[in-house]
Amino acid sequence: MTIAAQLPQSNLDIKGDRLRFLLAAAINECEQQYRLGAVDKATNTVSLLNAALAKLTPLAAVGSLALAAIYGDNTVTAAEAASPAAVAITTTNFADGAALTVTVDGVTTAGFSATAVASNAATLNITSAAALALSEGAHTVVISGTDAAGIVRTLTRTLTRTA
Repeated sequence: MTIAAQLPQSNLDIKGDRLRFLLAAAINECEQQYRLGAVDKATNTVSLLNAALAKLTPLAAVGSLALAAIYGDNTVTAAEAASPAAVAITTTNFADGAALTVTVDGVTTAGFSATAVASNAATLNITSAAALALSEGAHTVVISGTDAAGIVRTLTRTLTRTA
């Protein structure tokens, strides 16, 4: 018997007589319908399921973080470091008031911080003292926070300090 499924943006995984669907994207349209069918060797099709998703509990929306380029090009010169920087962070599906943490090279560093999320936005703040204290070379800046579904989301950016 051949088992077939028609699911938008999904991955079919068959293990023995068990059938699992791994959804590759959040379900936004609860009115969509899915069909699951089986075809035997005589090519007789049997409909197993034709149900509206409105009867199912929708999946939580996926959260994300996006960051504008730090210092415009992810490179900070000594002249740029002399002034503090405020870089826009865009969030998707984060609750207002959600805290974001910032690390530089794996360490919480004074002078690098993020404001709490408000209306799907936050700000990465870098003091001039913190920027000037960076040694020359590449540094990894990581911003993370927990989205509305309770999943920790992380954004990583390389910031290069030049003379």
